[in-house]
Amino acid sequence: MDFYDFCQNVQFISFYRLLLQNETSILFFMKNVLEIRGLNHAYGHVQVLRNINLSVTRGEFVSVLGSSGSGKSTLLRIIAGLELPTSVESLELEGLDVSHVPANHRNVSTVFQHYGLFPHLSVGKNVEYGLKVRKIPSRERRHTAEKLLNKVKLDGFYARGVNQLSGGQKQRVALARSLVLEPSILLLDEPLGALDEKLRIDMQVELLALQKELGMTFIYVTHSQEEALTMSDRILLMDQGEIIQEDTPVGLFDRPCNRFAAEFMGIENTIPAKVESCDKGYVTAVANETQLRGHWSGEEAPQPGDAVIVAFRAEKAVPFNEAQQDNNDSNQVSGTMLSRIYKGKYLDVSMSTDIGNITMRLWDDQIKLSKVSQIQWKTRHTIMLPAH
Repeated sequence: MDFYDFCQNVQFISFYRLLLQNETSILFFMKNVLEIRGLNHAYGHVQVLRNINLSVTRGEFVSVLGSSGSGKSTLLRIIAGLELPTSVESLELEGLDVSHVPANHRNVSTVFQHYGLFPHLSVGKNVEYGLKVRKIPSRERRHTAEKLLNKVKLDGFYARGVNQLSGGQKQRVALARSLVLEPSILLLDEPLGALDEKLRIDMQVELLALQKELGMTFIYVTHSQEEALTMSDRILLMDQGEIIQEDTPVGLFDRPCNRFAAEFMGIENTIPAKVESCDKGYVTAVANETQLRGHWSGEEAPQPGDAVIVAFRAEKAVPFNEAQQDNNDSNQVSGTMLSRIYKGKYLDVSMSTDIGNITMRLWDDQIKLSKVSQIQWKTRHTIMLPAH
């Protein structure tokens, strides 16, 4: 049976008609809810986004991570339609080109850091606002608003004034108001930045639980590594308008692709070295005549003589005295203590060594630092990175 005959099959045609009658079913079969190719944006002569390519899967929690000025909020605004890109090859939302479609005609909602609630309206009326604009009947609006307020743990807050709420409660109202229109993507621009530490941690858990319950696509902008690692399925690390690394939380934390990614993700120790050899993904390098070994985390394998960065986390370095040396698959250097900083749960100790200063993070306050003469960290905890 050829393709034409197959299409005449009654069961196939019936199934196709069913899909056409139900837009939700059609969208279910589309894997990617967002596709961006070749996006560039500039303010005058200042280039703020460079060749952005991004695909987001339906139901995925994607975090855009970076410092101030990296371009992450501009990317979010372009997805929302609040800014039109300087140039873009394609920007598709649910298969439709929206590259020049204004914000009010895109099926996305945005939650901002400073809430943007209407102070003269009650909590319920704030949540209902988008439904009212769409001329949804009053009774249906209220039912929907109360259902969403219950989901964000504000059951019974419908009639309460916005000015009577705490910061965390206001953020929940802003979230409910954005969810009420059932957007294809919920965009969140540093929504927890104004909250205190404990509330921010609690809201991280609540946001993740809500996203999983709704099965909705979230794109979350943040400068906090902790937030991105806690909530995301995938993280985009940005710097100077470019996506430096796109990876899972574990991949980005354990295998940063370059020095910027390593330092941004909190790796305290980065030591310049020269490649001696490379074998099966592992690199042996030399720093000031000290041989060090670790796994390669760049793209192309390095060549002997190439400059690299030896990177490892402070908590992976442990002190050993001469009687406790362990040469089994470890890197070792001699050192003397420079300083110690008490940080509550742990102690950061700076050591002077032949390859530079090294920071150790110690959780055992019984260690006698005056007797420490050797520092050791495992090869498997050592990352070799491109120097540039």
